[in-house]
This record gives sequence, structure tokens and C-alpha cells, in this order.
Amino acid sequence: MRCIDPGQGNRPTLLADGAPLPLTARQWREIERAVWWVRSRGRSFPASIVKRTGEETVLRYDRGCMAPANPAFAAAGDLFEAAIEASDHVRLSWQAGDAVVFDNWRMLHARGTASGPDTGVRRLQRILVR
Repeated sequence: MRCIDPGQGNRPTLLADGAPLPLTARQWREIERAVWWVRSRGRSFPASIVKRTGEETVLRYDRGCMAPANPAFAAAGDLFEAAIEASDHVRLSWQAGDAVVFDNWRMLHARGTASGPDTGVRRLQRILVR
């Protein structure tokens, strides 16, 4: 991810490693089994918040474009969000030209709270590395 324009208000990006979240084995299973609908570019598809295979943990979570496929699965999202809140975060304060490389399937990222007047305009560029 690269910063084109940090915008006003010093709005940081928060990063958290999703693999070591403070969850029990039972809680991980509950989250893995919950099915969510993902809305992306005019289409929807079912997905899990987390998929763990051996040493690898793959995460997909965004309440902005995801909703539980069944109301019973909402508790898994609440559990996941509580674990994120309890985890360690890295706070990135952007300057134009700054770049950071991270595994998008492992790292959770979100906009932090602005520390000043914020126009809502911030331009970050996604960069795909294969």
C-alpha cells in the first residue's frame, strides 16, 4: 500500500496480525464455521472470516461489504471483533510517498480516528505483488 495523499486530519491506518489473535481453539472453530455473504463489484458470494490450514491463516473480514449468511453467525463476527480490539496494533501515520508491504490475507487493516479536522479525502494505492 502506498500513500498518494494523506488528506487532512492525520488519519492513520491501523494494522494487526490476525494469526495470533487472542482466541481459544473453540472460538477459532466457531469463527471458521460461520458463513458470511461478501458483496463485491455487484456480485455476492459466500465466504468464511478465517480459513486455517496447518501453519497458514487466511483472513477476510470487512463489515462494510460482509454480512452473516444466517443471524446465528453474527456472534462469530462479534467474537472476532472483540479479539481484534484486544490484540496489538501498529499505527501508521501517512506522508505522501510512504509505502508499506504486508500480507493482505493475514494482516487486518482499518482507518484509525483522525486527530484533527478531516475532510474524508485520503488516497492510498493498493499494489499487488505476486
